[in-house]
Amino acid sequence: MVQTMSRIMLSVAVLIATMGNAQAAVSALEQLKAAVPASKQCVSSEIKVQVPQTVEKTADSRRVSASEGMPAEFAVSAETFFPIKGHVSMVYEYTTSDQDKSEIVEVVFDAVNHNSGEVAVSARVSRPSDSTSVPTSFLAKRTALGVFSYDFIRRSNRMEFPSDLQPGAEWNSNVGIERIETLRGWVVVPAGKFTSCLKVVTRIGGGDLGTAVRYYAPGAGLVFEEIRAEDVQSQLRLVSITRN
Repeated sequence: MVQTMSRIMLSVAVLIATMGNAQAAVSALEQLKAAVPASKQCVSSEIKVQVPQTVEKTADSRRVSASEGMPAEFAVSAETFFPIKGHVSMVYEYTTSDQDKSEIVEVVFDAVNHNSGEVAVSARVSRPSDSTSVPTSFLAKRTALGVFSYDFIRRSNRMEFPSDLQPGAEWNSNVGIERIETLRGWVVVPAGKFTSCLKVVTRIGGGDLGTAVRYYAPGAGLVFEEIRAEDVQSQLRLVSITRN
């Protein structure tokens, strides 16, 4: 009976740890140790709870770790998954079937405007690895209806997601039917592992022409996008975020 209870409580502690709640996991382990006699404890001293990564700071900027901005409990809103604030540099790795090799794309948000409840931000999109490329402009806007973007990497306009963030919510876009799959998605990219993500799935042309998936992380925004269409396959993965 003691061993059974130990295994159950240990499983709960490990589950909590994998969900990112380090404090609750430690508490569960402490309760387990207290409940089981020392001679019968089955908790290994090798078990360690993963603590969120620290943030690397410099004098005038800081690189955000994959763990920062993702507490166990947070208010779900459009701002959570597309924070539009001050100067932010987001570096992505972009791969597409249109090109032979991947490239680095940097999106620098530098001008934020608040007007009648709307927040708009302009950005510059550049390709540091291509000396011949010319930076382009990019605009994102958060309104009462949702988050919208204009002229991103593929020069397309779209609603990123609606303000009403409910799993199963659907809307039509210029490429197909968009759907919020979950608010608890996770993805691994060069910037790290992101959890508690908003996952949006697109059925291109209603599903006849392919699919696409996007992940937005709390406190970060778009961290991953993959398109699998008849005419193109592409992948966008976050490499780093730097805030001044």
